[in-house]
Amino acid sequence: MTTEFHFKSTDRQTNLYAKMWLPENNPVGVIQLIHGMAEHINRYSEFAEFLVNQGFIVVGDDHLGHGHSATNHNLGYFCSGDAVHILLQDEINLCHKIKKDYPSLPYILIGHSMGSMMAQCLLPILDQDIDGSILIGTSATHPELGPVWPLICALNKVAPHRIGRFLDAMAFGSFSKPFNRHVKFSWLTHSPEIINQYDLDPWSGFTFTNNGFHTLFSLTKRATNPNWVSGIRRDLPILIASGTHDPVGKFGRGPRYHFNLLEKNDFTGVTLKLFDKMRHEILNETDRQQVYQFIARWLGKNVLHYS
Repeated sequence: MTTEFHFKSTDRQTNLYAKMWLPENNPVGVIQLIHGMAEHINRYSEFAEFLVNQGFIVVGDDHLGHGHSATNHNLGYFCSGDAVHILLQDEINLCHKIKKDYPSLPYILIGHSMGSMMAQCLLPILDQDIDGSILIGTSATHPELGPVWPLICALNKVAPHRIGRFLDAMAFGSFSKPFNRHVKFSWLTHSPEIINQYDLDPWSGFTFTNNGFHTLFSLTKRATNPNWVSGIRRDLPILIASGTHDPVGKFGRGPRYHFNLLEKNDFTGVTLKLFDKMRHEILNETDRQQVYQFIARWLGKNVLHYS
């Protein structure tokens, strides 16, 4: 069963769209999904239905500037002011709203891509509210952002609503070259069907505005700074999952960096899983059932404590 609802964004203007998937029998836990850039929560329906079959309640929202939460003229634009703070606070508010209804159930935060970076920023805030987290397709460090950061800030200041074609080419222009350079989104998955669906979906694959890119790169800087682990309880179960052919994680270097950072800081429940030859969207890969089953086993062992 699914249900849709809205809740007020921290921007005090937008009613955010959210969706919940519910199991027929007594739930074993709650999973909050945080989607990535230039997509929407309904792209996760297949994965959500798999989790529901494992007994989980699944919930997620369309972020500001995305999906049902956006209007046609503000796709890829978040908001004025501190957009990162507002995005994160929206996820905190959703978490607290759902936990109020299911206070006794284990609560797990799962983020993909930009959503995984949001989850990383949320863990020091929500670590006492959640029982585990899965970071999928998270980013490697990007020192190249340093020299262009003044330009990114200037573009966000003078033309925040303008489509950021230059920043898009700078960030993603080379991503498809190792795969099929003639197919813009070939770096997402091996599946031509998924790529075609993504390409035809007006709410997927759109180009961010300058404001959107400033927000994305701000998240990237925060989520790849070694201090992101500060303030998180050391026994929180965390799974870092990615494909070895994911250019966002620089082909495994980013996930390994985060795993080593957590281990160096004495985290006791961290798992790293790199899926061989999978690209950025491991949840949409041709062999995605392998990913789903691994996640289910990890949740059972590390969060639900099944033997």
